[in-house]
Amino acid sequence: MAKDGEAYGFMYCSATTQQIITELADAREITQAPSMLGIDLVAQVDQIDTSGDSALADIVQRAKAEKMSHVIKASMPNAGNRRVAGLLGNIIDGLYASPLYPAGAPYCAGVVYKKGAEYVFKRD
Repeated sequence: MAKDGEAYGFMYCSATTQQIITELADAREITQAPSMLGIDLVAQVDQIDTSGDSALADIVQRAKAEKMSHVIKASMPNAGNRRVAGLLGNIIDGLYASPLYPAGAPYCAGVVYKKGAEYVFKRD
């Protein structure tokens, strides 16, 4: 039985959670993300559930040290983690191109997915 693919996108954004949620819907549409891709916005990095996953807890601590403000957890049935990370990366790129960020704002985001027992950063 295939499992769900998962990925986490950490980002800095000074907008409100509601503003991000609104733009997430647009970014999904623009990037033509599959409807089966589940997206959950976590308003604070340290609110992500890391119970039983020390590797993810380490990533969360790194994200906090880098002043990331939000986490987006993406999941999709019958998909690999790497594929989900690619889709999530596209959505975060769409957010960066949205009114949430002023022109020329620094890109402060990273997407990770589990590969074996470790998390790796998505690379283009």
